Amino acid sequence: MMKMRKLHRLIALMLAAMLALFAVSCGNGGSEKEQQSDYSPETIVASIGDQNVSYALYKAAFESYAEYLQQIGYDPFSDETELRGFQEMVIDALLADMVTLYHAHADGFSLSEESIEDAKQQAASELEEIHENYWALAETAYESDQTQTVQQHFDRMIGELSEFYTGRKMTYEEYAEDYTGEIINSRLIEEYKDHICAEFGVSEEDIIEWYKTQLDIDEALYEKQPGQYKSDMEYFERFGEKNSDAYPPTIVPEGFSRIMDIVIHPSGSLSEEYEQKIAELDSIASECSTLLFDNALNGTEENTERIAELLESYRLVKEETDQMYEAYTLEARQKLEQAYAELEAGADFSDVMMKYTDDPEVIGSEEIQGCEAFQKKGKLIAVGFDCPNDWSSTVKEIYSMTDKGSYSTIFTDTDGSMHIIYHAEDEQAGVVPVETLHDAIEFIVRSESSDAQWSELLETWIDDPEVNVDMDCVHALGMDRLKKKEEN
Repeated sequence: MMKMRKLHRLIALMLAAMLALFAVSCGNGGSEKEQQSDYSPETIVASIGDQNVSYALYKAAFESYAEYLQQIGYDPFSDETELRGFQEMVIDALLADMVTLYHAHADGFSLSEESIEDAKQQAASELEEIHENYWALAETAYESDQTQTVQQHFDRMIGELSEFYTGRKMTYEEYAEDYTGEIINSRLIEEYKDHICAEFGVSEEDIIEWYKTQLDIDEALYEKQPGQYKSDMEYFERFGEKNSDAYPPTIVPEGFSRIMDIVIHPSGSLSEEYEQKIAELDSIASECSTLLFDNALNGTEENTERIAELLESYRLVKEETDQMYEAYTLEARQKLEQAYAELEAGADFSDVMMKYTDDPEVIGSEEIQGCEAFQKKGKLIAVGFDCPNDWSSTVKEIYSMTDKGSYSTIFTDTDGSMHIIYHAEDEQAGVVPVETLHDAIEFIVRSESSDAQWSELLETWIDDPEVNVDMDCVHALGMDRLKKKEEN
């Protein structure tokens, strides 16, 4: 069973993303799983003050996550006990949002103008994607049913989608306004939680306890799998200030060093003609090998002339493929040669790396942020054992021949990428003092403690007598599907 906290996070995102699954189902008159219900979409399932959860929203969350769980192998309709647990988990997650909004308003908490504008921009971006996808679905529908225009198909689909989530058919403009409001509410929930959690404290005893526990775990892990240190440390260096699951290693195993890497990948791809010639080389080599074996086996020179012809053909084709490959890699090699010339002129390796390398984990990209630790210290490498996300054997071999404080010549890796590496420094093996990790541990402990204390606070809010929940309505949803399954 998915933990309530995880489901709460998913449902909070539900109205902030397009579900193509329901775009298709709504476009065909609704999900096949929809059943007749004694409750109207406007029925209030839960409420406190001016905040409420409608039956439409409860049902949308229920259907969405029943589908999600079934896709990952869990069936909430396996028996009545499982269904009851799933029903209560879904409503608890929705209650969490409801009571948080209620208390945020009661406390007079509000978003800054900047946050509101950012939420609106997020909504606009997502709505643009929704419009594009639903318009494409409408165009597809029009191909099979031209009694309605594309616009009419689109309007129908948006109406059914909005009804699915809200119980009310809307125009696209109405849906966009409602959607934007949900994004703003989600942002308000997040920031109010952060506001409340900022008051939760972390003691030094909590930090020491976490450190000692993790030290025991790391000692056992790295004794058996020292290579895991590279993955753990690099994950922490990339995400330690953002993700509370990025734990800092408390031990450094023997044998690790840092290398900086100027890597350049040739642009484009090798031509089909090149691939054909490579296949031709393989064919020539295979025939030549067969003939040589036949001569040796029979003690004759019968195939000598043909072998000579094959060798000459191989040499000519090889020259052609080499020329093609050199042309393919020319720009990358020239770029790397320029980088090498700057190093030879005395430039700092890190500066040259940042100027030339293609590695997005170092310099960043549109999708990911560059890692400051990789920029200043390099990435980890160990020759003595294998690591997750490891360097190739070629890189390891070149590194082993490169003195600390020196850089290699230009070389080509097994994947065709071209490199200059720098042996930056050796990691100091041993236990890392708690003082060194104090801030990182405090962030983790605070996050974990905040989650626990926040969950406790939510439970208190949800248990408030002012919170009204129609549990008969909650427990009714999905029962018809369970009975149908039992009958079959």
